[in-house]
Amino acid sequence: MKDLAILLVVMGVLCTGVATGYVNYEYYEGAWDTVPDFDSLTPVHTGVAVNFEIGNRDRDENIGFRFRALISISTEGTYTFYTRSDDGSRLFINDVLVVNNDGTHGSQVQSGNIDLAVGEHTIEVTYFNKGGGYELTVYYRGPGMENQGIGDDILSPVELPATHKACCPLPPDEALGVDPAAVLQWEEPNLVDLPEYDVYFGTDPNLPEETLAAEGTIPTFDPFDDGDMAINTKYYWRVDVYDPNIGGTPATLTGDEWEFTTRRGLVAMYEFEKDPNDSSGNGHDGRLQGDAQIAVDAFRGNVLSLDGDGDYVDLVDPKTAAELGLGGNNPKSMTAWVYTRSFNNGGLFDVGAHSDGQNFSLRTLDSTNQWRIQYHGGSYDIDFSCDSLDKWVHFALVHDGAFTRMYVNGILKTQASRVLNTSGSDFFRIGQWGGDDFNGLINDFALWDYALSSEVICQMVLLADFDDDNDVDAGDLNSLAGDWLASTIVPGSIQPTEVLEDFEVYSTPFPAISMGWFVYLSDSGTFADPPGNYPCTLVTGEPEAPYGGDQVMQVHYEYPVYAPADDWLVLGHYVSVEDEGELDLAKYDEIRFRIKYHGANTDDVGLFFQGADEPPGIIEREAFRVGPLPTTDDPADPNQWHEIVIDLRDETIDWQSPYGGVDDVHNFNAFLFSIVNSSGEERTGTLYFDDVRLIDYTPDCAGLPPTDINGDCVVDKVDFGILADEWMRTGL
Repeated sequence: MKDLAILLVVMGVLCTGVATGYVNYEYYEGAWDTVPDFDSLTPVHTGVAVNFEIGNRDRDENIGFRFRALISISTEGTYTFYTRSDDGSRLFINDVLVVNNDGTHGSQVQSGNIDLAVGEHTIEVTYFNKGGGYELTVYYRGPGMENQGIGDDILSPVELPATHKACCPLPPDEALGVDPAAVLQWEEPNLVDLPEYDVYFGTDPNLPEETLAAEGTIPTFDPFDDGDMAINTKYYWRVDVYDPNIGGTPATLTGDEWEFTTRRGLVAMYEFEKDPNDSSGNGHDGRLQGDAQIAVDAFRGNVLSLDGDGDYVDLVDPKTAAELGLGGNNPKSMTAWVYTRSFNNGGLFDVGAHSDGQNFSLRTLDSTNQWRIQYHGGSYDIDFSCDSLDKWVHFALVHDGAFTRMYVNGILKTQASRVLNTSGSDFFRIGQWGGDDFNGLINDFALWDYALSSEVICQMVLLADFDDDNDVDAGDLNSLAGDWLASTIVPGSIQPTEVLEDFEVYSTPFPAISMGWFVYLSDSGTFADPPGNYPCTLVTGEPEAPYGGDQVMQVHYEYPVYAPADDWLVLGHYVSVEDEGELDLAKYDEIRFRIKYHGANTDDVGLFFQGADEPPGIIEREAFRVGPLPTTDDPADPNQWHEIVIDLRDETIDWQSPYGGVDDVHNFNAFLFSIVNSSGEERTGTLYFDDVRLIDYTPDCAGLPPTDINGDCVVDKVDFGILADEWMRTGL
């Protein structure tokens, strides 16, 4: 027995600690055509590794590994184990060969079944790579389980190196994308009887004395008990071991310093309520390209509309996959509501290089209802069918580092084992893959830097799951029926779009001053006031998408050289709202107008948009000013109509005293276009204006229950239809 004790000290001791995802590994070098007999070979080095990773190699070719661990099974039943490898691999459970994926070959999957009882079992994986590419992925499935990687919480090494220190941290040292709710764990030092621990934890890499966070005898530590760690934050930690050394001299052994970074979680969210900006707070704001626009859909409300011809969304500050935190084989997810008008190879989204395994995208194919998870390369891409033409469906694309899964309307559609290397300088965009543009509608597009669970995805899809039981059933119908019978409604909660001017009511000559337009000039005295030649004309035949009509206002200006001062050409229009008088601007979120620039316009001329208010008993006064806006065209995209969007809730708007914001403007009675030359030099140009509109995006539905599924501030048959559809899809 004494000799056995000495052997355990020298070779390592059987592991009896918590499961931390570590396994024993042996690394070999040699040229083989099949997995060799490792018992007859001497390893180059040995140790413990996280899961079945082959990162502890010294080269890429003519190498071999043997991994050994304990796997904890909590449910009795038949289990299927898989290896995906390049070249060969074999997997044993309790010394029984379960998976034989041996030989020289490219990446391929083999599997095998075995019945397992509750408790711990030994698992051994052997692998070699002779030349070319290399890969090893191990995963399994069992009773009530989808295919998945073997989790850290059920793996532990068969033996540990003899040590007085805590070892094998979970999360592993330098881990990225860690769950903010993670509990820290480590393996107990096997040369210390009754060890006690001092845990230092914080964001200071020096871990000063004040970062002492816990003391105890259990090899786990929850940093914030019921709370979570901060997202996207690097943490440092250390476990010092107190050895009571019964019968000898007690000692405290300073541990190794470890670090990890928590995941961000939601990387970006594009709700498309009024613009393509990122609502996650991470600042990945988008911009509309081509004719992309925010449109209104009866089911989803405001959505992104793309016509499949040059329309897409890219980022104001372009980002690669790595810059978004989605690089390499790290877990990642994409979710979106999608309405497809045609199948034309157009991409729903795209990021990463178009090279084997480096792309991360989803796109249509050129056959109806055919889709491709595009990782680029035949052995990486995953094709699937989905009934999605001219209807809304919810997509969730999930990669967990070992497996890719596609959920459609919350139901697993397809899955396959994949190891990715999402990389390259290709920037993220929505609605395009390469040069192929998506034709349809997109809503609530989101990126995540972790693998979403099926439960979370189900909650995203089931809008009518009012009792949060991940099912739409009679209980949810009862809730909706009660609110419907109670006539739950908030009338007038969304204001209709108010057309302030579309120039369709006029005929030549134009303008008719009696119809609300006026002009004046504030200048150095060179011009008469008003100008002798009225600067505005009516132009017909202009393309008027998306609002219809064919008349616009053309403004031509000519500024001479003059002494330093500002020349202001002001074109104003009194707002006339039938039967209502002035407008309450506080009910709206945006003012929009369309503009086109003449290609010969000179620089240094600014355009301002101003709004006037006329409260009872008060002389008309300026309420706000926005600008300067450009008056010259984009050389890369000339002679195009542009839509100017003024966010009335934007704090950067130049509000004029006494107005502090849009909620103070209740008698909006005029808007003005001011064309300003501040250069003192001769400046000329022509501008075209059209479609000045007020838009309300924010329903005033305070207190309305969740049974108003489509957010139109009334519980009615539309909500019932959504519930019925979801009930049918979840199987009654």
